[in-house]
Amino acid sequence: MIKPTIRRIIVLGVIILCGIGSRLIATGFALFDNYLGDALYAAMLFMLLLVLAPRLRLAKAALMSFAVVVLIELFQLTTIPLAMRSHENSLLRLIAIVLGTTFNGWDLVSYAIGIVLFFGYEAYWARVEAAQ
Repeated sequence: MIKPTIRRIIVLGVIILCGIGSRLIATGFALFDNYLGDALYAAMLFMLLLVLAPRLRLAKAALMSFAVVVLIELFQLTTIPLAMRSHENSLLRLIAIVLGTTFNGWDLVSYAIGIVLFFGYEAYWARVEAAQ
């Protein structure tokens, strides 16, 4: 059986690749084009927390990752990320791309779905590993 940390690192890599793919491939299907990447972004934060802090309880990791994405989304309500996107400094432009520049309430729903799905995935593996 593969160790939980290795499994999580592999899953994290797959999430990142899928997230990048969801931004590079336009399908014309709004759920895929607009919200899949957001769900994967939040799932990535959740899995990253579990990789960096493997003893962290799943529920706490889920709440922490959701809090981070909510704060990022609320930060978009300021004009700061939008100004960063058009700044001459390329690092600031990159940060603006990563954080996003426009608030969308549906993003919060996408974040929650991504975290809940991967919470369920991790809860399943926790039960499997406990049964062995």
